[in-house]
Amino acid sequence: MIQLYVRDLVGSVTRPVKELKGFQKVYFEAGEEKTITFQLNKDHLAFYTASMEFKTEPGDFEVYVDTNSPNIYQLHLRYLNYVQLKIHGWGSTLAFWFQ
Repeated sequence: MIQLYVRDLVGSVTRPVKELKGFQKVYFEAGEEKTITFQLNKDHLAFYTASMEFKTEPGDFEVYVDTNSPNIYQLHLRYLNYVQLKIHGWGSTLAFWFQ
């Protein structure tokens, strides 16, 4: 099971530490490699504000990919009011596209 989580580092309201945004059940043979793709859009970063408006606020987010193992892969994402972002990752090779 591969799970995708998002964390809003600073928001106008208190948010969960990690929110599950997607998962895929994947089977591997010994030594097999596969490419797993998750698609994120700004609605995946949105939440209900104090005035009950569903919106995405500009800011910094962390994206986690958990494989149910001791290894959790983490990336930093900066969302601005327009579709521009900065992604910094480490660990294994991971690829993310943001729409």
